[in-house]
Amino acid sequence: MAGKDPVPGAWLDISAPGLYPRLVKLARRHLVGYEHFAEDVVSRALMKWTTISADKAAVARLEQVIKSEAHSMRRSEERLKNREARAGYDRSAMTPVTYGHPELNLLRRALVETCRRERIPITSADIEVLELLYAGFTLAETTRLTGLARHDVKGSRRKWRLVLKLTKVDPLVEGSAF
Repeated sequence: MAGKDPVPGAWLDISAPGLYPRLVKLARRHLVGYEHFAEDVVSRALMKWTTISADKAAVARLEQVIKSEAHSMRRSEERLKNREARAGYDRSAMTPVTYGHPELNLLRRALVETCRRERIPITSADIEVLELLYAGFTLAETTRLTGLARHDVKGSRRKWRLVLKLTKVDPLVEGSAF
């Protein structure tokens, strides 16, 4: 894809034939052992891509953003495993978050567009909190699993509630801890 990258800061049209699968394949290569997170990595990379300023167009490459996000995801997962191991938490008892479902993809797209339109800054901790809350974890469980302070998790939940209200996709979060 070198030389074909769109201008940083612009919304990337992933409807072009073969582009999205190519991005997911690229993410999988960097996610050794965590390939099931490839679509999440691409989503996060696309969110970051839209926030890169146009003056960095000469040095910004979408491949590098995906590689950085994949590295961040692996590090985050390793930290989570280590925290769970120290706490004696059995990860296999966790309800799995099913990736690739149309509802979740629609929710992600709506959240990205809303955050960009409303200029709401989202951190990787916010995304982790969103995924756990969407999976149905309680506030206390989310606090314990992320290792964040309770007020940070509550603040992140308030932020996501605002974003969800602005996106008008509330029926998608039924059964979650929102």
